[in-house]
Amino acid sequence: KRTQQRREEAAVAPWIGYNEEDDMKNQILALSKEKRNFLRNPPPGANYHFDMAAVYPVALATLDVDENLKQMRFDLVPKQINEETFWCNYFYRVSLIKQSTQLSALAHE
Repeated sequence: KRTQQRREEAAVAPWIGYNEEDDMKNQILALSKEKRNFLRNPPPGANYHFDMAAVYPVALATLDVDENLKQMRFDLVPKQINEETFWCNYFYRVSLIKQSTQLSALAHE
């Protein structure tokens, strides 16, 4: 229980602590303005592992700073998709932004 509490206290939005933090933050915040980012599953064969327990504290931290995400979740869960699918689809796209931002940063170095 103490480990879970520590994890929740340490949870921050997904762009915190990256070199290209501002750019990444803007791209991630833009995700929550488009409904299809939550309704479309990762493509078959995508190498993406989703762990709801691991991302949930990050999801809550992100909800605190992204009003559009809060509204999208309210609109879609559970009317159109369940909670886990909502976060899986969202964090899949977050992972793509992180990868591309880090690759761009490497290319500029």
